[in-house]
Amino acid sequence: MEAPLRKMVEVHKSVQDMSRASLAAGNMDGDMYLPDLLAGQDDLQTSLLNTLQKVREVNVKFSSLKGFRKIAECYPAILQGFEKFILDSAEGRQSLRFRLGIYWSHLAVGAVSNSLFGRHPLASAPHAPDTWDLHVPAAMVKAESLLLSIADAYPAEYGVEVAHRLREHGQVFLAVVDDVPRTTEFRYRRAATYAANADRPRLASQLLARLGYFMSLRGRETAGLEVINEAVTHHDEPLAVHLQAQLRLNLGELTTNEAVDEALKQLKSAEGKLPTLGNLENHRQSLHSHLSFWRDIATSHGGVQGCFSQITDVAWLAICVACRVMFG
Repeated sequence: MEAPLRKMVEVHKSVQDMSRASLAAGNMDGDMYLPDLLAGQDDLQTSLLNTLQKVREVNVKFSSLKGFRKIAECYPAILQGFEKFILDSAEGRQSLRFRLGIYWSHLAVGAVSNSLFGRHPLASAPHAPDTWDLHVPAAMVKAESLLLSIADAYPAEYGVEVAHRLREHGQVFLAVVDDVPRTTEFRYRRAATYAANADRPRLASQLLARLGYFMSLRGRETAGLEVINEAVTHHDEPLAVHLQAQLRLNLGELTTNEAVDEALKQLKSAEGKLPTLGNLENHRQSLHSHLSFWRDIATSHGGVQGCFSQITDVAWLAICVACRVMFG
C-alpha cells in the first residue's frame, strides 16, 4: 500500500511541476489544470494525514494485545519512513498548515513511542522555546507554530479546534501538583480567547472556569477568582458561577446580605450541572446548605438565646454565640 501511495503523491507533484514549467514557457493552457491538481494533492495529503493519525490511535489502543504486538515485532516501525515522507511532502504548503499542525499536536500529547511508527525524532529532541518563551516539547512548538497563526488569521473557521488543541497541550503540564505552571495558564487563556473570537462564549467560559478551578485547587484562590470573574463575563457556566460563590466566600467577600443571597442563587443555579471533577456536586450541596443556614441565623432576631434555640452542633453553636456577643 505504501509504494502506490508514494507514487501517487510523486505523480501529482510531477504534473504540477510540468504545469508550472508550461506556464513559465508562455503556454497558458497549463493554467487550466493547475488549480485542480493543487486541490487534488491537498485532498490526497489531508486524507493521508488523517489516516496516519487514525492508525496511530489504533496502535496505541491495541498495543497491549498479543496479536498486535506480534505484528509490531515482525514489522518494527514499518510506517516510520512513510510517515516521514508524508510529513515532508506536506511541509511548506500553506493550504496544509492547519491539518499538519493538528497532526503535530496529536504527536505532542500522545505516546512518544509507537510500535508501527517507531520513536519520532522530535520526541527525543531538546525542549524548545514556545510563543511565550517557555521551554516545552519540540513537537508542541512545531504544532503551535502552525496552528496559532492560522487561528489568529481565521478565528471563525479555525479558532474552536485550535482552542481544543491548546487545552490538550495545557493539560500535559498539570502533573505539577503544587501550582498551575505558566505553560498551562497561558495555553488555557489563549484557548479562551480563540473560543471567544470564534463566537463561542460558553466554551471560553468553560476553559477559564477550568483554569480557575485548577488554580484554586492548588491554593491560588485570589488568582483563581480573577480568572473566574473573567469567565462569567463570557457565559454563566455552572462551574464558573459555583466557583465564584465559593471563592468569594473563602476570601471573605460575602460581607452583605445581598452578596450572600447572590451566592446562594449561583450555587442553586449550578445544581446538577457541574462537571465530574472531584466531588463538586457534593461540595456544592454542602456549601449551599451551610450558607443558607448561616444566612437564616444572621437574619433572625434571637440574640444569644436564639443560637441555643436553633443550633445543636456544638462547634456551630460556639461560633454563633461568639458572633452575637461581638457583633450583636
